Amino acid sequence: MPISTSQQTIAWLKHFGYLNTRNPSAAEHDAAVVRMQQVYGLKQDSIAGPITRRAMGLYRCAVSDSNLAVKHIQVDEKHCRWQKPVITYCIGSKFQLANDREKSIEIIRQGFDIYEPLTGLRFIEVDDWNAADIQIGRGRGSKWDFDGPGNVLAWAYMPCATTDISLLAMFDDSEPWNLNLNGPGVVMLAVWLHELGHLLGLDHSDDPNDLMAPYYNPRIIFPQLGDKKRLAFAYGLDIPTDDTPADPVTPTPSPGLRFGAYSGEAKIVIREQGGVVVDLSNLQSR
Repeated sequence: MPISTSQQTIAWLKHFGYLNTRNPSAAEHDAAVVRMQQVYGLKQDSIAGPITRRAMGLYRCAVSDSNLAVKHIQVDEKHCRWQKPVITYCIGSKFQLANDREKSIEIIRQGFDIYEPLTGLRFIEVDDWNAADIQIGRGRGSKWDFDGPGNVLAWAYMPCATTDISLLAMFDDSEPWNLNLNGPGVVMLAVWLHELGHLLGLDHSDDPNDLMAPYYNPRIIFPQLGDKKRLAFAYGLDIPTDDTPADPVTPTPSPGLRFGAYSGEAKIVIREQGGVVVDLSNLQSR
């Protein structure tokens, strides 16, 4: 949803953890805007102008930014993590994105394969939804805290309890998902690897180069060095060094339209600094 008024701006800042007061003062409002601008890589002028408001409307994760991790690791920081070494997961019986269940499930499994060496955990797929440590599903609308096409893409819980409990991850079924690494639409693998980072204990990062930055960046598909350092610290592994080869961030461009294409539900996807969706399904000729 486009952010175009001061009321919508305040609501967004509250919803994503930048404001925690019911009636913020001007100073509190400006400080929240500056922090948001810092996280989104914008000019930090405290003014919620057109550029800042446009950034608020970009694709992003639904998880709050209230506990953003800073770029450097603090030894005394509290890190969420699983306590047991073997984690089970269950994919919902009706789970599929872009009308392709087989490919969607393949991407889910690929995510666990990627994170296994980064955490030292072992992941096992099971069929019992209620018994699984991680449950993966899809939904749409306010029932699942989704806002329709654009802005919020997915959300997931984090393992921050003193004892392990089941965690849920949900994808917004109304988004124009792309099950490949390039082309128009939202790259599912990038979003899934971000949400799986939450499921394994990573909060959002204030470093735009991290996969765990709160907003979607189609150029960053895989966990980056900052993400890997925080995981290694949380799970007691050797912390990667700054000269560790980085995972690729720029997929090979695919042929076709450069900036977007029509999806099956009459949405135009404009991929520019994260993506904007224009939903034409409700437009009527006059």
